[in-house]
Amino acid sequence: MGQDPGSGPLEQVTLLRAGDRSDAIYDEWADTYESDLLDRFGYSGHRIAADALLEHLTDPGAAIVDYGCGTGLVGELLGAAGCRIVDGVDYSARMLDVCRAKACYRSTIEADLTRPLDIPDRTYDAMICAGVMGAGHLEPEHFAELFRTVRPGGPIVLFGNATPYVEEGYAARFAALDWTIERTETVNYMAALNRPGALVIGRR
Repeated sequence: MGQDPGSGPLEQVTLLRAGDRSDAIYDEWADTYESDLLDRFGYSGHRIAADALLEHLTDPGAAIVDYGCGTGLVGELLGAAGCRIVDGVDYSARMLDVCRAKACYRSTIEADLTRPLDIPDRTYDAMICAGVMGAGHLEPEHFAELFRTVRPGGPIVLFGNATPYVEEGYAARFAALDWTIERTETVNYMAALNRPGALVIGRR
């Protein structure tokens, strides 16, 4: 599946390979991350993911976790929609600094999502994770650790780059995890680029 990698830090994180880390890139990118993505490339992945989760939430008081929260783009949208209990988790300290300044999360947690988390099982009623699929980020097998923090029946929304999703067989790998996939869609998520994204919606 073809895609335009963009330029600058976006290109750097897009072209990472298995085993690479992205935290240093995101730390350096934090101050211009939103202007680059939103103004320069027309990024809409946060809105696609947030809208999908809001469609499946029945209680505005649900406890939600936003894994890979970055600078809080998803958290801002959930807060504007009336969601009051949202925690953000990311492993870029600088991105979290930007995020905390917005005060859009109940709490923010710095953590490597490829390793065991210090979060109890079934802590959250719902989960969202936008923009973290692929090399240097998360592969399907990493999500088992994230899913265990969601209560049974809770909605889970994932959104990310569709190129690794298709080329590396993510559909079958996600289907093998402990959840039920309800819907999968492909949608371009950068107005200025050919950038197909995969939206995956399911329940724990």
